[in-house]
Amino acid sequence: MTLSQANDFREECEVLHDLLAPLGEADFELPTLFKNWTANDILRHLHHGNMLADLSLNDEAAFHGTYAKMKALRDGGMDTPEATVQILGGLAGKELLAAWRGFYGPMSERFSLADPKKRVKWVGPDMSVRSSITARLMETWSHGQAAFDLFGVERQDTDRVKNVAVLGVNTFHWTFVNRSEEAPG
Repeated sequence: MTLSQANDFREECEVLHDLLAPLGEADFELPTLFKNWTANDILRHLHHGNMLADLSLNDEAAFHGTYAKMKALRDGGMDTPEATVQILGGLAGKELLAAWRGFYGPMSERFSLADPKKRVKWVGPDMSVRSSITARLMETWSHGQAAFDLFGVERQDTDRVKNVAVLGVNTFHWTFVNRSEEAPG
């Protein structure tokens, strides 16, 4: 049995890849409306997050070590885009796009075959494999929207977004508990 959310993640990545593939190198540095992040910033963020999620599935110790590097850079004053530039060795443009694509395909396959209820580590509390790959889908979908907006392309609606909505409903109460706040209603 394969995990459908892993296939939806891969498909969402392919849609974003297809949007960015025709770009020239300079286009990857155009600022979006999301914190002025560029397509390079978005891809680095997605690629690094995918790498962390994959490590959480397959190598918990490596996950902790890799995340510790990001945390140290952030604690040292770097913002997320600066830190991921350093962590990914300056990957940018078409080379970054190819690295991201070369990783998300095999990653989605590993997640599709994993036990959906298995608990994996994350930056916050542990989560299920199903929630982990759905979170990667959510990141790709939401950050990808900034690129669609930047390049004036209307995104085609699909049922893949249902996964994001379900994740939001499932984590609504936890979001307040995590911040020591009372959930409304």
